Amino acid sequence: MPRRAKLETTPEAARKAVELWRQGKTLDEISQSLQMEFPEAPSRSAIHRFLQKLKPFFQLKDAGLITDEDLDLLTQSQVLASMANGLLMQVLVSWRENGKIDPDKLRLFLDLLRSAAQMSRAAAGVERTRTQLIRHTEEIFEKVARAVARAVEDPEVREKVLASVKRELAG
Repeated sequence: MPRRAKLETTPEAARKAVELWRQGKTLDEISQSLQMEFPEAPSRSAIHRFLQKLKPFFQLKDAGLITDEDLDLLTQSQVLASMANGLLMQVLVSWRENGKIDPDKLRLFLDLLRSAAQMSRAAAGVERTRTQLIRHTEEIFEKVARAVARAVEDPEVREKVLASVKRELAG
């Protein structure tokens, strides 16, 4: 099983990073703040990767398409999948060593697997919604581009307006 990222092993640091990011702090400011609070603080690039992974979900949340509970569900689904992998390895090692499987571990593994599958379906629904939102945003931009092209004759001004609109739609 791959080593987990520092932000995944310390949920307090992850929450703090997200909180600071949502307040508009830069990566350097977030990194410095985490280094002061947590002895095993992640690197600036690890924070960047972590936030990039969450950015689409926060955009969906800001658009009102998902809730805080949905965000928690997505995060927990990744943790459950990792736990299920570890538990499966334990069950297989136990079977290999003893020739039998501990029924409690097997039941726990199956419960985790079922929960991970449910969360995976929820994550797929969120991803489908995200894709639909991206398509919708692109369609809006195309409509705005056509309207700007009809209304603005100067190509330089038109390009500036379109670039500005594109930045606004991208968030």
